[in-house]
Amino acid sequence: MSDSESQPNRQSKIAYLTELLQIGEESGAMILAKRNHFLGLERQANLSRSEDVAEGAALDLPAISAQLERLRESFWAHSSSELQLQLEQIDVTVHCRYESLVNRLSIVALEADAFNQLCCDPKCDLGFLSMFKEILIQSGRETISFRQQMLEMVSKLFRIKRIKRTISLIKRETPLIYQLESDWFFFLLRNRKRIFQWTLRRRAFAVFIVALLVFAIALIINGA
Repeated sequence: MSDSESQPNRQSKIAYLTELLQIGEESGAMILAKRNHFLGLERQANLSRSEDVAEGAALDLPAISAQLERLRESFWAHSSSELQLQLEQIDVTVHCRYESLVNRLSIVALEADAFNQLCCDPKCDLGFLSMFKEILIQSGRETISFRQQMLEMVSKLFRIKRIKRTISLIKRETPLIYQLESDWFFFLLRNRKRIFQWTLRRRAFAVFIVALLVFAIALIINGA
């Protein structure tokens, strides 16, 4: 069998990774079954199930976590091919705790070169892209602070035109990456007016608190 025949093509790999992401992190057994089916490993998996369980019990999850952390720290400094190679070396076949994250990173890696080129496009909002780059390579909870900063950006009227152009370019140049966060982009653009009004109220409240504190301090000083 030739190398080209033994390796899944790009389209089937994209379909496979997308399907795993849709399953979610909680369905570890289903993810593993899908992977075995995709790679044609059902028979081998059945024959070596006992060995896999024993090996999985001894698998060093902190080591996998550290490996992923090192990769994410320098993720955008690597080419697409380098990223795919490194991700293929991360073994999450027994424990599926990091399977969803690795699948997500694998999709991002396919278009990493094109996305990095967007960061050099003067038409893009570079601050918005910088936050989005972090969201792409972090797990769910770790993205909260970056999403909050993106909300702040969308609330500024002078930036919204450039941000809309940036999202359009992401969709056109890196459709797989766009698809990963299409719901988030839809939320930002659809609710930008509400976000703006909410930000104004929050800022007004902050100004009110500061003014109240200044007034209270002035009363104390005058009373003294």
